[in-house]
This record gives sequence, structure tokens and C-alpha cells, in this order.
Amino acid sequence: ELLRNSFGTNIKDISIGNITRTGTSIAFWLNGQPEESALTALKGAEMKPDNVTMLNNIGGILTSSGLGVNAIQVLQYANQQQPGNKMIINNLGMAFLALGDVKKAEQYLLQSISTAIYYPDANLALAYIYNKKGDKGSAIKYVENSLRGAYSIDADHLLMQLKPDAIWMD
Repeated sequence: ELLRNSFGTNIKDISIGNITRTGTSIAFWLNGQPEESALTALKGAEMKPDNVTMLNNIGGILTSSGLGVNAIQVLQYANQQQPGNKMIINNLGMAFLALGDVKKAEQYLLQSISTAIYYPDANLALAYIYNKKGDKGSAIKYVENSLRGAYSIDADHLLMQLKPDAIWMD
């Protein structure tokens, strides 16, 4: 209702088949349609409350939309359903980071990379955390690990800020 009133987005404009596909909400997000993304993720999770991928997607979308406080319970439930899922744990870290709880965010992000050392998002967030703490060595380590996992402009810029003489390798 809120999305329809605020943005003119109506769930009836989106087919049930698309709502129940786990990738639809992400596709809307990547296509620059955050309202449709949130709407399909919420409705999809309502229709399939035990689909951990959908729950994780809504948690990430809510956090990215500035609603991390609403994402935490969804992500904690998803984490109970599928303990150890690095994407869910990463999204929990991001939600706590968005709320300013750096200590909890750091715990979840470190847990996320414990099984996937080059997980890009978690490493980049840790690099920002350690840079803010003044721990340049750790910040460089994590931003380099982020870039080993996947290239991002944000990680590239942070690395150049922290280590201007960095050399890209093949």
C-alpha cells in the first residue's frame, strides 16, 4: 500500500510467476526500479516464507533502501533456516553497519569471509571499517581481498587512497 501510494507501484501490475521467482526482485533493483524490487521481494517472501533466497534478497534490498532496521529480523530468520550461508551473514553485517552498529557488523562480516576469504562485499565493508578505525594495514588487506573476489570502482578508489603505489597484477 505504501509503495503504491508513494510511487504509483502496484503489485497487481506484476505477474504472480514473476513475483515467485527468486531473481525478479534483484532484476528490478539492477534495472533501477527500487520500488518494484522491494514490492516483489516483500510479496514473494510473503508467498514463500520458507524460501531462504527470497528472504535474503528482501533483507539486502531493505538494507540498500535505507531500511536495515526492518531487514535484521528477516535475515536472522533466514540465518536460522540456513546457518552458515555467507550471503545471509554478509547481509546481516551490512544491515548492522547501516544502523551504525559497527561492532556487530564487523562480527558478521568476519564470519562471512571465514569460509569465503575473497567475498567482495564483506571485505570492502571491513576495509572501510578498519580504515575508519585508523588500521590502515587491515584496511589494505581487506580491500585487496575484495578486489581479488571481484572488481568494483569503490574498492579500486579505496585501494588507491590507502596505497597510491598499488600495482595491478594479472
